[in-house]
Amino acid sequence: MRIIFLVYLIATVEAFTAGGCLADGPSSDSQLFRERIVPLLYEKCFCCHGGGATEGGYSIADTEAMFKPGDSGAVPISTDMPGASELLLRMTEQDVSLRMPLDSEPLDSKEIDDIRTWIAAGAKIDAEIKPALFIELYGKSKPKTKSPDHYPVSVPVSSVLLSPDGQTLLVAGYSEVLVWNVPQQVLAHR
Repeated sequence: MRIIFLVYLIATVEAFTAGGCLADGPSSDSQLFRERIVPLLYEKCFCCHGGGATEGGYSIADTEAMFKPGDSGAVPISTDMPGASELLLRMTEQDVSLRMPLDSEPLDSKEIDDIRTWIAAGAKIDAEIKPALFIELYGKSKPKTKSPDHYPVSVPVSSVLLSPDGQTLLVAGYSEVLVWNVPQQVLAHR
C-alpha cells in the first residue's frame, strides 16, 4: 500500500511541476493558443468580434476568420512581421479611443506577451481544431469548476427547454444546465 501511495505521490509531483501548475508555460505554440490565447480572446474580444458581432468588420468567430482583415484592410495577424499585426497594435495602442478592448481595461503585460509570443511563433493552431468555432474551443480550454450545492442569491435563468414528452426540463443559467425530472419534481442532473 505504501509503494502504491509513493508511486502516486511521485507521479503527482512530476505532473504538477513538469507539465502542470509550476511549469513556466505551455510546451508548444499550439498549446499556447489553446490554453492562453483562446480564453483571452474569448473573454476580452468575443462580445464585439465573435458570433454575430463583427465590430469594424473583424471577426474571431472561428479560427479562419481571425486571420482575415476587417474594414481597415490591415492584416490582423502577420507572422512575417509580428509587430505589424493589427491585433497586437490595437491591443497596445496608447490612444484609448483606438485601443482594444474598447471601453475596457487594457490587457496586462502578460496577456500582451502571450499574444506577441504566439504571433511571433507563427500563430499556430492545431490541425485537429482548425477551423473551429471559438465558442467550442473556449469550452474545451476553460477550466471546469464545480457548481455550488446552492447559490446564496437567485441566479438568472437564460434558457428553459421542456422535452417533447414533458418528462424532462432543462434550465440553463450561470454556467450550468440543470436537468429536472418533471413528474417527480426532483433535480436529476447538474
